[in-house]
Amino acid sequence: MSSAASYNLAAMDAIRERAAALLRAAGGMLSSEALMRGLFGGTGPAWAALLERTLADPRFVRLPVPHDGWRLVEEPADGLVALAIETTGQDPVRAALVQIAACRVVAGRPGPVFHTLVNPERPLPGWLAGRLGVDPALVEDAPSLAEALAQLAEFLQAATIVAFDVRWALRFLNVQCQKVGRPVFANRALDLIPAAARLTGSAKPALGVVAAKLGIPVVRRHRGGADARLIAELAVRLEPSEFHPVVDRLAEVVAVMPDAPGVYVFRSAEGEPLYVGKAKRLRRRVLSYLTRPADRERDLGGLRALTATLDWQATPDDLAAALLEMDLIAAHQPRFNTQRRAHRAPAFLELSPAEPFPRLRRVDEPGPGRFGPFASGALAAREARLVTDIFRLRRCARKLGVPRKTKPRPPCPLLARGRCLGPCTGTLPVADYRRAVAAAAAVLAGDRQAALRELQARVHAAAARGDRTESDRLRGLLRALVTRWSDDVIAPPFDPANVAILLPAGAPARAYVVITGLLRWSGPLDELSAEALAAAPTGESALRRGIVARRWLTMNRRNATIVPLPGDASAEEVVRRIVEASA
Repeated sequence: MSSAASYNLAAMDAIRERAAALLRAAGGMLSSEALMRGLFGGTGPAWAALLERTLADPRFVRLPVPHDGWRLVEEPADGLVALAIETTGQDPVRAALVQIAACRVVAGRPGPVFHTLVNPERPLPGWLAGRLGVDPALVEDAPSLAEALAQLAEFLQAATIVAFDVRWALRFLNVQCQKVGRPVFANRALDLIPAAARLTGSAKPALGVVAAKLGIPVVRRHRGGADARLIAELAVRLEPSEFHPVVDRLAEVVAVMPDAPGVYVFRSAEGEPLYVGKAKRLRRRVLSYLTRPADRERDLGGLRALTATLDWQATPDDLAAALLEMDLIAAHQPRFNTQRRAHRAPAFLELSPAEPFPRLRRVDEPGPGRFGPFASGALAAREARLVTDIFRLRRCARKLGVPRKTKPRPPCPLLARGRCLGPCTGTLPVADYRRAVAAAAAVLAGDRQAALRELQARVHAAAARGDRTESDRLRGLLRALVTRWSDDVIAPPFDPANVAILLPAGAPARAYVVITGLLRWSGPLDELSAEALAAAPTGESALRRGIVARRWLTMNRRNATIVPLPGDASAEEVVRRIVEASA
């Protein structure tokens, strides 16, 4: 025991190096007994306690029970460092760096932490100050950008960087380096997003969600070095992907792209379509993904980290690009095309001609007395509320116009407020209600003039009797009616939906023929024939393509030659009118 008691603490480092040498010679592992004999020349409880004290170093890991031994864990000289930064925005050119945190991984565990605030040389946004838990005055006294980057470089040395979306983090840091004229960080880099996406099944995994999935407690996110330590913990448990300069490879693809309409597809290393997009100018659009954080600005965080290849296809015009984009999204359902606007089920509104007092209701299929299609059920509901308010149609689902054995329920308050014609009273003539229904149908079919005149008259009448509340309400309806043809409605509800779109305007080369809302033909004008038009498909795909074509038309009318078509025209008549218009 006397030998242990007189153990000189100053000699611990030398003994640890001896222990490391013994472990290396044994292939990395030794029993506790062998280490005690090699280091101290004996065994026993006292030497076992001394061995525990000596090997209290991250390089030495005790083997799990039932083994009684030790393992040597030696990190490469350069090591692994987890990186987390906080900024005032996503664009590295316009935004400023506010906080840098890094955590070195030692012996498979988070180790030393580097943390510093950075003076952004601009007022710190309140939301960011709250997120970081700092007083804005502290940031004003923080190191300058150049000083903070120099401190980070000293901590990193030649370490491998691991981060959550390491592409963006490195790009942001390197733009800041260029601002202050210091060398950029060229360290080897690993990205956690691919492994996190596999773990969570989400295309856009959040750091906190990934930690919860692994049972790692999350404390004080964004504060000090907490995020860096969390990333270090994840780096140990997951398998971060080697970061390759995908941007450089994509830049080579962009270099040969035409600056013309087309569709582009980001793909993973396995060839999975991640995101499908269209553009009027392919090269310009795709280049934006490489020169600014477009993936984050457009809620596509993580897209670039998962992208390995890029495909593209030029199209004759931007309408053809929109149609091809819709087809590709419908076929592949890419994980980053979360909205899939062109593929959402359309909605219709119905005023049933079979009912004496019909109300506007949403239906999913076209038919007699139905109007649309609308982009979604929400937009159809918004349109129904507007038209119902204007013409004071009933909202209730009561069965009206049929004999009742019981006493009818009293009218709802809307009648007393002048917001409903009150067919439920049993005193309203069917003809009067039918006139309101016909006016509503005219608006839904695209004729607003009668409705505008009636609303203007009602506004003047309300103002004349001093009813300011009703006057303001009617003015709101008037404004809504004037501006109702917004881009939110994919296909403005007009009837009949028969039109031919010829592109380019002035020298038509391609034709897009919409008949009863269905895109029946799209292709070179010289290939259009009555036979081809008659044989064109009329199913759901034609309906969805018709929605895309009509939406395009609402935004690009000036760029096309528009040929109105009769609703009951034969295929031969349709072709004749299109050919005449193109001459």
